[in-house]
Amino acid sequence: MIGLMTRRSDGEEPVMWRLVTTESVETELAVAAVVDTYLCRWIIEEFFKALKAGCRYQEKQLESAQTLLIELFIESLSHGVY
Repeated sequence: MIGLMTRRSDGEEPVMWRLVTTESVETELAVAAVVDTYLCRWIIEEFFKALKAGCRYQEKQLESAQTLLIELFIESLSHGVY
């Protein structure tokens, strides 16, 4: 488990985060790697949230993985992801 204290710019009490992991976190570098990986997860979550809500993928009912990937690529281009 990793415990992280974050400072707040608004003067409020700092927030204590606890991140539970099965990864080895015996060095600061290992802790940073686990935290970075976890932060990437939120970027991915937001990306798929945008796909579901903004691009309405579930409504399109694409019939194959190939058509889904093509549509994903086109939508990504139109939104400046690539």
